Amino acid sequence: MADAAIQIAETIQTASIKRNPSPTHDINPSTAASEKRPVEVDDDVVSEAEEAEDDEIPVSVLRPTPRRANLPPLPDLRFEQSYLASIQHAETWQRVAFITIKDQVIMPLMQGMVWTLVVAGWRHMNRASKFSGQSVGAKIRRWWWETNNWKLPQLKNRLADPKLAANVEEVFMTSRDRIVNIHEPFGDAFYFGPERLGTRYENDERSRIESGFAEATYKSVFDDILAEGSEGKRIFIKDIAHYLSPPHKKPAAIAPSLQSVKRGVGTSQSFEQTNRAKTNGESTVSEPGNPTVVPSEVLRQFHFGFLIRHPKHSIPSYWRCTIPPLDKITGFYNFMPEEAGYDELRRIFDYMKDTGIVGPKISGQETNGTNGHTNGANVHNPNEVPITLVDADDLLDNPEPIMRKFCEAVGIKFDPQMLEWDTEVDHQFAKDKFEKWKGFHEDAINSTGLHARKHGKPDTTPDQDFEAWKQKYGEEAAVVIRDTVEACLPDYEYLKQFAIKA
Repeated sequence: MADAAIQIAETIQTASIKRNPSPTHDINPSTAASEKRPVEVDDDVVSEAEEAEDDEIPVSVLRPTPRRANLPPLPDLRFEQSYLASIQHAETWQRVAFITIKDQVIMPLMQGMVWTLVVAGWRHMNRASKFSGQSVGAKIRRWWWETNNWKLPQLKNRLADPKLAANVEEVFMTSRDRIVNIHEPFGDAFYFGPERLGTRYENDERSRIESGFAEATYKSVFDDILAEGSEGKRIFIKDIAHYLSPPHKKPAAIAPSLQSVKRGVGTSQSFEQTNRAKTNGESTVSEPGNPTVVPSEVLRQFHFGFLIRHPKHSIPSYWRCTIPPLDKITGFYNFMPEEAGYDELRRIFDYMKDTGIVGPKISGQETNGTNGHTNGANVHNPNEVPITLVDADDLLDNPEPIMRKFCEAVGIKFDPQMLEWDTEVDHQFAKDKFEKWKGFHEDAINSTGLHARKHGKPDTTPDQDFEAWKQKYGEEAAVVIRDTVEACLPDYEYLKQFAIKA
């Protein structure tokens, strides 16, 4: 049976063999999806290749068949070439004059006008765009403005010392239609950037990177400040004086990023190179007498106001932010007396007063202690910036009179509504502004306005203060607080004499 089966299979296989195979059939079976054709070689090409000698190149290679027709030449769109091509057929001088005026005058003017309208329209559409920050969009906008040499408005700004129970930035919360508030921008460069002066994060690279400001320089901070004024509003800055000055009375040197600042940003690119110092490891140049890392020409573009608070109130308040439970929120896990800032504030104040950046007029005092004129009137320079200094206790005791005089000194129309911020919008605005420095401003965020306190601060003795600190924070902490307060007290008392009187 096995042999019979094999014989049947062989018979079927033999019968299916095609004795005369066809290439067409082989490449196009009944199951093929498309028809294919056998390759055919042109007899002329074969004969030409056979006849060619070893060192002879076939004509088909030398003169290949063109794949497509040649395209016409591109027109020359340049004004000059278009003009020459136009006048070559002009037969009269009138025709030449017409073509000349059209091509050499009217067309360039129209092109410039259209481009100007396009740029103006683009700037108008982007008038509300933000120029501050380190986002890609902000960087591109700043680059485009610099490329086109468009100067940002040079607005008058105010810097203030922060040791206030209710700082001035909160007072202006209801004036957002006229004023842009910027909260402590220079801390970015002071603590985290490559030009940092503070030592708190010097050995904590991870925290510097996680802050998002590891690349912040003093110039980038100033660029962001000026960009905020692009909407035409006045800028109000609340910041800390010692962010601009090295701690421990170290000699100050101009920040490297500010040594070649353009005039539009603030300086003349040339400084008196009488002293060389170092800013965070980089050799740089200092200005005689200037206790800050900012050139004097930049400082003169700001309208400075100073706010002080008695150290026996501010130092314990700051200590509280560096111990549990607030330290986990603030990120400040130890108290550093160098961050009190009174010495730096006094030296900066004296430098500005002595160089005419502020003064000699004293705001809010009946008699100017410098030149003796009533109400601080200055007969030398009516455009000078008066000395404007507010004490926190005076502000809390008499908020409206103090704020009226402050607004008059800085050129802002006073509105009693400035002292109220009791809406959900106001509170959200405050939270957003204080987001960067969490834990330091909870009392201000939760407040609803600035009203005269019914009872002033009790006039306590140093011994009474020490006992209160010891009971609240322990004896070791009380000693540190007391020593810091005593070190700051002379500077506070000196500055107090310039304060606005209610």
